[in-house]
Amino acid sequence: MEKKHRSVWIGVGVGLGIGLLLIAAWIGFLALFVARSYEFVTSEDGRMSYGVCDFRKDAFCIGPEWDGGDLSFEIPDEFMGLPVTKLGGYTGRGYPCPFAARVNTQEADFVCDDEFFDFHHSEDDDYETLVFSLHMGKNVRSFDGVDGKMYGGKDLENGECDFLYKVVYSFTVDEENETFYAENGRLYYKANGELIEEFFYE
Repeated sequence: MEKKHRSVWIGVGVGLGIGLLLIAAWIGFLALFVARSYEFVTSEDGRMSYGVCDFRKDAFCIGPEWDGGDLSFEIPDEFMGLPVTKLGGYTGRGYPCPFAARVNTQEADFVCDDEFFDFHHSEDDDYETLVFSLHMGKNVRSFDGVDGKMYGGKDLENGECDFLYKVVYSFTVDEENETFYAENGRLYYKANGELIEEFFYE
């Protein structure tokens, strides 16, 4: 009888030990996941937003934040001491943050891609073209999500859309960038001279 009780307690102890090991492993995994995640950060002047990760020791650029002022922006070599290596990415648990110029004005209450625009616009739409001048730093090597062909507008009471602006880009690139170069404001791959078609250009 005593042996039976001992074997039961041994089984319980083994089960608890395994359970505690699994919990510790799960906590370790979560801690590592959080450490490897990118955090959303806005520059001190509020004009650019980034994803930063101390664990990975790099950052990605989410894009300009425009509120009606100057349309010239710089994607720097570094942000918060970390090299800016990508345009677009994911923050937190995987929230997508594609690279795009964000227009933060009171006039517009939606943004849309070119497919939505093609379907809903009319021939007499009178919209403004916003030309964002972007200088790209030397460390950008890739894209991880780009919304470079966007329109902004206002919803009307009759269910129609009033398109207010079209976002276009004009690039310059640091000469030391090994992946991209710009010509006449357009962005190209250095490896093959191929035009990057994810953007509206001036």
